[in-house]
Amino acid sequence: VAAELKEKKGEAITVSCDGTWQRRGFQSKNGVVTLLTVDGPNSKVLDTAVLSNYCNPCAKHKKTKTEAEFQAWKLSHAQNCDKNHTLEMFRRSEQLYGLHYVSFLGDGDSKSYKSVANAEPPVYTDVGITN
Repeated sequence: VAAELKEKKGEAITVSCDGTWQRRGFQSKNGVVTLLTVDGPNSKVLDTAVLSNYCNPCAKHKKTKTEAEFQAWKLSHAQNCDKNHTLEMFRRSEQLYGLHYVSFLGDGDSKSYKSVANAEPPVYTDVGITN
């Protein structure tokens, strides 16, 4: 983390988050999501996460189970499979950087804000997240 952000430890900051896939459409299996500061002209990348729509446990269970068994198993696995990388980055902000990301600037075409703002349990116990 940049030196100027280390000085803000414990503070609430505004962040922007967006992701991109390797290819357009639904064929891409790889991508990245990036979270940046929005404070002034010197924005900094705070966190990144690699995206993948390939799930090894799903592939394994799909081969070894009937369709009904697979669908039943997938219900219990879905929260681990359908990862929200933005939510993960918000959850680790205190531990990694000592910061609260309390204002979210997004592009409006994703469910990221709702998943962060309405997370259970809440991302932060003492402060909410605004759009």
